[in-house]
Amino acid sequence: MKFAPVLSSRYCPSGILLVTHAVNRSIPAIKVICNPLRIIFANLQNRLVLSSNQIKRLRSLHQKKFRDESGLFLVEGIKQVEELLKSDFKIHEIYATEAWMGGVDHVTVNSSELERISTTKSPNTVLAIAETKKVEFDNSKGFILALDGVRDPGNMGSIFRSASWFGVSGILCSEDCVEIFNPKVVRSSMGAIFKIPSKTVNLVNELTQYTGPKAGLILGGSDDISVLHNENCLVTLGNEAGGVTPGVQACLDHYIEIGGSGMMESLNVAMAGTVVLYEWFRSQDS
Repeated sequence: MKFAPVLSSRYCPSGILLVTHAVNRSIPAIKVICNPLRIIFANLQNRLVLSSNQIKRLRSLHQKKFRDESGLFLVEGIKQVEELLKSDFKIHEIYATEAWMGGVDHVTVNSSELERISTTKSPNTVLAIAETKKVEFDNSKGFILALDGVRDPGNMGSIFRSASWFGVSGILCSEDCVEIFNPKVVRSSMGAIFKIPSKTVNLVNELTQYTGPKAGLILGGSDDISVLHNENCLVTLGNEAGGVTPGVQACLDHYIEIGGSGMMESLNVAMAGTVVLYEWFRSQDS
């Protein structure tokens, strides 16, 4: 076997870099002899940091039962954790791969460990554990959004995003809504749950006590949406399957509907809510 002569060599992090003449060619060829120390270091990095008990504890937060018992919830994703860090929510732990550039203390884990504790199949580079909290807010001022039985986590998260964008004062969630700290809600809200005061309540009791204009988005309601032009008002959104429940409807002063071509039966609740919020926001600037 014919070997190319070595012209020069130097050390590099990956090993010894050899510059040789390629066999039967006049141009140099570059070869790298692996550095054994680098291989050993890489193997050390790939060792598991978390014990099986730690992983079990973190995975338990995938379930509402254990979130309720511990008062903790998961925050997954770069943007979501960034918003968490800006908020006044208490952070218990942060787990991240080396790719995360968060600039705060955290436990460095490898990708396989992050995947095991995450709720997604392809997790991002960071996951945090934060403490749930009960929020009290003055629901007599500004725009209050009431959610009646909204059970889809993606819709709930999208509603929070829109509410944050348009400056909603607070969100009231009925007791049969999807949990505010459900991982899918947190993820789809893109961190908006940390910006908007929200709480789970007996919605009928809250509406009974509310003294301002109260409207509900109801199929077949009036196209007079002037109630949305009040600086202080409350609007209720129901779930897509059943709409606003009869008990909640009985507490409202106005039934309104978003006009359209009628080519579809209804709007997605998150989209309908965004239209309502935009109309309120637009009227405040005019």
